Amino acid sequence: MKIANSINLCSSISVLEALKKIYRFGISTNLNLNLSLGNIIDPFDVETRKSLYDHSVDPDLLKKVDFFLRSVTKVKHIRLWINTNDPDDACLKAFIAAKYDNHKISICDINASIDKYKRNAVRNINNLNIRQLKALTKYEYILSFNERQECQNNWNKLILENAELRTIVDGVLASVCIDFYDKAIMNELHRINLPFMQSLAYLLTCFPSLSETFLRNRLEYLIDTLGLDIK
Repeated sequence: MKIANSINLCSSISVLEALKKIYRFGISTNLNLNLSLGNIIDPFDVETRKSLYDHSVDPDLLKKVDFFLRSVTKVKHIRLWINTNDPDDACLKAFIAAKYDNHKISICDINASIDKYKRNAVRNINNLNIRQLKALTKYEYILSFNERQECQNNWNKLILENAELRTIVDGVLASVCIDFYDKAIMNELHRINLPFMQSLAYLLTCFPSLSETFLRNRLEYLIDTLGLDIK
């Protein structure tokens, strides 16, 4: 029997299904923690943070957190499959690197392949097929001591600020005000005249790195405060 010495971690269910086929004898799981939103004092506290999650996407998050916490004690290597330009994935990277300082952390980042093959770039890791995901291992890199220190310092700063929202500003993961995207959302809404659910679907295509929960909340807020005629 083969014994896994690493765990593959991603945030997407679709990526997870592909990883299970690539690493048939390994440990693979996904954690859609939505760490760009809300209180991050304890990212694994699903009950406290449950209003922030897209449960329509992953209803078994509590079980997956438990599975990860049990599995990570059995390995020394965590391999993250992420898009480092995605705020949630960037938060996941910083959190894991800060918390598991005794583990080797390696990154399979979709942006590595984008930089290499710009003309045929797939910018959303969820859209990669099995062959494309497997190809990312060619660009896999291990976080250096300095990179881990940077992640740890950044994550500790984000915890102290514990803002309502985190995003990537000028290439750096940072705390921002909850209305950070409102102007951009309004600009997109002015282009269309659609009912609520269709407007939400449209916004999801405009802002693929933002969760449905976050966009729904901002859309409802803008309707209530500005009196937008969206039913």
